[in-house]
Amino acid sequence: GQRGEGTRLKMQCRTGTLPENALLHARRQAGHVACALCGEPETVTHLVAECPAYAELRAELFDELRPLFGAQRQAAYTALLAAGGDDQVAILLSDQYWVKFGQFTTANRSVCSFLRRVWAAREQYTAAVAAG
Repeated sequence: GQRGEGTRLKMQCRTGTLPENALLHARRQAGHVACALCGEPETVTHLVAECPAYAELRAELFDELRPLFGAQRQAAYTALLAAGGDDQVAILLSDQYWVKFGQFTTANRSVCSFLRRVWAAREQYTAAVAAG
């Protein structure tokens, strides 16, 4: 189901097995590394934290995560928003980070949903480009 799809995508992001263009190119399974949406190299960090095409989905994710920090931890939320791509991805994909806030289940559901929506948008656009 959808929940399993998000969990699978999260694990692929964490293990370096998400079939994004940089990985596929390295394996000689894709002719380019470019993101079909913006032209930058398509990596996990690019998909999760940097691609402007997913900015709205990313903003929705951060809106969902904000209440999980509570009033006492707004500095941690601000730090998450300000983190560079690789650091932001590490936080979003970490189980331990969310466990220490006592928010693993809710954060995991939000992150997995975000990954599903990003991957679906990517697949839809890639299919449309391939169809001409």
